[in-house]
Amino acid sequence: MHPVLVYVWRVPSTVAYAAIMVRYRRKLAGMSLTSLALELGITVAQLRSYEEAQEPIPPSVLSRMAELLDCSVTEFFTEAPKLH
Repeated sequence: MHPVLVYVWRVPSTVAYAAIMVRYRRKLAGMSLTSLALELGITVAQLRSYEEAQEPIPPSVLSRMAELLDCSVTEFFTEAPKLH
Protein backbone atom coordinates (compact mmCIF):
# COMPACT_ATOMS: atom_id res chain seq x y z
CA MET A 1 0.00 0.00 0.00
CA HIS A 2 1.30 3.45 -0.94
CA PRO A 3 1.17 6.35 1.48
CA VAL A 4 -1.48 8.94 0.73
CA LEU A 5 -0.53 12.58 0.72
CA VAL A 6 -3.15 14.91 2.08
CA TYR A 7 -2.97 18.61 1.44
CA VAL A 8 -4.82 20.84 3.87
CA TRP A 9 -5.80 24.31 2.79
CA ARG A 10 -5.20 26.69 5.65
CA VAL A 11 -7.01 29.98 5.89
CA PRO A 12 -4.67 32.91 6.61
CA SER A 13 -5.26 34.02 10.17
CA THR A 14 -6.30 37.56 9.17
CA VAL A 15 -9.00 36.19 6.85
CA ALA A 16 -10.30 33.87 9.55
CA TYR A 17 -10.21 36.59 12.20
CA ALA A 18 -12.04 39.08 9.97
CA ALA A 19 -14.69 36.43 9.30
CA ILE A 20 -15.21 35.86 13.03
CA MET A 21 -15.46 39.60 13.66
CA VAL A 22 -17.94 40.15 10.82
CA ARG A 23 -20.23 37.52 12.33
CA TYR A 24 -19.72 39.02 15.81
CA ARG A 25 -20.56 42.56 14.62
CA ARG A 26 -23.56 41.32 12.60
CA LYS A 27 -25.01 39.55 15.62
CA LEU A 28 -24.22 42.52 17.87
CA ALA A 29 -26.21 44.70 15.44
CA GLY A 30 -29.11 42.23 15.57
CA MET A 31 -28.97 41.54 11.84
CA SER A 32 -29.68 38.18 10.24
CA LEU A 33 -27.58 36.70 7.46
CA THR A 34 -30.46 37.39 5.07
CA SER A 35 -30.89 41.04 6.00
CA LEU A 36 -27.18 41.83 5.79
CA ALA A 37 -26.84 39.96 2.49
CA LEU A 38 -29.77 41.92 1.05
CA GLU A 39 -28.24 45.23 2.16
CA LEU A 40 -24.90 44.22 0.63
CA GLY A 41 -26.50 43.04 -2.62
CA ILE A 42 -24.99 39.56 -2.34
CA THR A 43 -26.47 36.12 -1.76
CA VAL A 44 -26.84 34.59 1.68
CA ALA A 45 -24.55 31.78 0.49
CA GLN A 46 -21.86 34.33 -0.42
CA LEU A 47 -22.12 36.06 2.96
CA ARG A 48 -22.00 32.70 4.72
CA SER A 49 -18.82 31.81 2.80
CA TYR A 50 -17.26 35.06 4.04
CA GLU A 51 -18.33 34.44 7.65
CA GLU A 52 -16.99 30.88 7.50
CA ALA A 53 -13.66 32.14 6.07
CA GLN A 54 -14.10 30.04 2.94
CA GLU A 55 -13.27 33.13 0.87
CA PRO A 56 -11.58 36.40 1.74
CA ILE A 57 -13.93 39.36 1.92
CA PRO A 58 -13.31 41.86 -0.88
CA PRO A 59 -12.31 45.32 0.42
CA SER A 60 -15.37 46.98 -1.15
CA VAL A 61 -17.70 44.53 0.62
CA LEU A 62 -15.81 44.91 3.89
CA SER A 63 -16.15 48.68 3.67
CA ARG A 64 -19.91 48.43 3.07
CA MET A 65 -20.24 45.94 5.95
CA ALA A 66 -18.54 48.45 8.26
CA GLU A 67 -21.04 51.13 7.24
CA LEU A 68 -24.03 48.85 7.75
CA LEU A 69 -22.75 47.46 11.06
CA ASP A 70 -21.81 50.93 12.36
CA CYS A 71 -18.12 50.25 12.89
CA SER A 72 -14.82 50.93 11.20
CA VAL A 73 -13.11 48.45 8.90
CA THR A 74 -10.23 48.21 11.39
CA GLU A 75 -12.63 46.77 13.98
CA PHE A 76 -12.84 43.60 11.85
CA PHE A 77 -9.13 43.09 12.50
CA THR A 78 -8.88 44.04 16.18
CA GLU A 79 -9.80 42.17 19.32
CA ALA A 80 -13.47 41.93 20.27
CA PRO A 81 -14.44 43.74 23.45
CA LYS A 82 -14.72 41.59 26.54
CA LEU A 83 -18.28 40.86 27.59
CA HIS A 84 -18.95 41.34 31.30
